[in-house]
Amino acid sequence: MQQLISWIDHHLYGMACDWYIKRLSRNDTLANDTHQAGPYIPKTFIFRVLPDLHNEQERNPRVVLRTTILGQTQRDVTAIWYNNKLFGQTRNEVRLTNFGGRESVLLDPESTGSIALFAFYRDMDGAQYGCDIWVSQSSEEEDYIQEVFGQIEPNTKHSVTIFADGSDGLMELRVRPHDGCMLRADEIDERWHAQFPSSSHIINLVLRRRPFRPNNLDILLMNRRECEYVLFQSIEEVIVQRRLERHFVSVHDFVAYAQTVLQRRKARSGRSLELHVYHMLKEYGLQEEQHFSYNKVTEQNKMPDFVFPSIQAYNDRAYPAEKL
Repeated sequence: MQQLISWIDHHLYGMACDWYIKRLSRNDTLANDTHQAGPYIPKTFIFRVLPDLHNEQERNPRVVLRTTILGQTQRDVTAIWYNNKLFGQTRNEVRLTNFGGRESVLLDPESTGSIALFAFYRDMDGAQYGCDIWVSQSSEEEDYIQEVFGQIEPNTKHSVTIFADGSDGLMELRVRPHDGCMLRADEIDERWHAQFPSSSHIINLVLRRRPFRPNNLDILLMNRRECEYVLFQSIEEVIVQRRLERHFVSVHDFVAYAQTVLQRRKARSGRSLELHVYHMLKEYGLQEEQHFSYNKVTEQNKMPDFVFPSIQAYNDRAYPAEKL
């Protein structure tokens, strides 16, 4: 496990990478005994990462990648765009090939269903493409990967773009899609149409989808915030759409409803971070009113989000101010 943690940290904080994350399907490994074995990579992603591959004049263009797998095995693999559709046939997909058959953990049929991490990069002068790959080796590794990047479901594709400069850490993190966070229309509680769920209620829905683990709290917080935003949007879309379909009797009614929607968005955004931090403090084992106080009134009727270690200590004139 420690090797995986170090591997992820190195690629998150030590270099600039474009990540692609998926669960390996039977078509990715040799489970189907296909002669074109190799993981499928979406064209929209790979053409951005490997622009030299997007050559419509050449049949089946390819780019060589220097790869490592599990931080050990070095191998030159080939990214191939099977673009036969441009030449009167049907195939139009990108795969990574030349991993060495069943001896590669990536193509081993037993790896079907495992999570694969692909970290694409260029060398310092930009001349050589590379890709470091990790394939999960245990349920513990899968749990850790999903803690960092969010839930990785079968038959979904995650495109993660991470820019790191090696000193300040993450500059940008985008994970798509937010599996398990976007609710379908049939998952919207009918009662929510009469009373939109509160921020606390939505946060509780998020906590079930992004369970707490003590490692990498920064990334867990970011993932929870992203999940909450997607979940809120999916609820809002269904509820607002139904209201719009009922039409409005006047411009005044329409404007009043629009203002309600905007105010609700502002209220959610304003409380989001504090609610997430509140839950994470408790999940980490801190006791309320012993290690922190939440939303307590101080002087001049002010109400800070948190007081450490407690509002009692804050109001105690004998308590050392430097420890507040």
